[in-house]
Amino acid sequence: MHRIGLGSEVYLVPKGKKQVLGGIELPPGKTLKKNNVDEDILARALCSALVGALAISDIETCISESQGRGLKKNQSLTVTLETLREVCKAVWARGYAIANADIVCMGHELSILGLRGQIREGVSVAMNMKRQDVGLKSSQGFFGKETSLFVQAVVLLNKKNDVKKSGKL
Repeated sequence: MHRIGLGSEVYLVPKGKKQVLGGIELPPGKTLKKNNVDEDILARALCSALVGALAISDIETCISESQGRGLKKNQSLTVTLETLREVCKAVWARGYAIANADIVCMGHELSILGLRGQIREGVSVAMNMKRQDVGLKSSQGFFGKETSLFVQAVVLLNKKNDVKKSGKL
C-alpha cells in the first residue's frame, strides 16, 4: 500500500529573523532581501506532507499522539529538523517507510546554489533516508512579494510489508 502526501508553506519573512532551509541557515546574500525566518519552512512543508499522507489533521496532533502529550495552552510549535525526526517516527510507528521526498523552494531572491548538498544531507539524515531519495530544487524569481518564500514538498510512503529490504527505512 502506498500513500502520498503534499505539503505547502508560504511565509512572509519578517525583518531580523534568520532564514533556515533544511537545517542550514542561509548566509547573507542568499536570503530574501536579508529578511529571515526563525522556523525551518522546508522542514514544516515536509512535516505537513508526512502528516497529510497519514491523514492526520496537523503536525501538532501528530507530535502529541506520538509523544503522548500535547502542547501547552497558547504554545506554538516551531518546526525544525528535530520536529521532522519526530514526525518520521510517527510514520514508522504506523508501519510505513518513506520511499522518497521531493521539495521545491521558491523566493524572489532565493538561492541555494552551493548549499543544495548540505540541505539534502540534513534532510536525509533527519528522515533516515538515502540522500539520493531526497530531491531538492529552487527557483529564483517572482513569487508574490519580495519577502515571500514558498516551499512545496511531496512524499511517498510504502507500507513496510510491501518494501523489499533495502537498508534504511
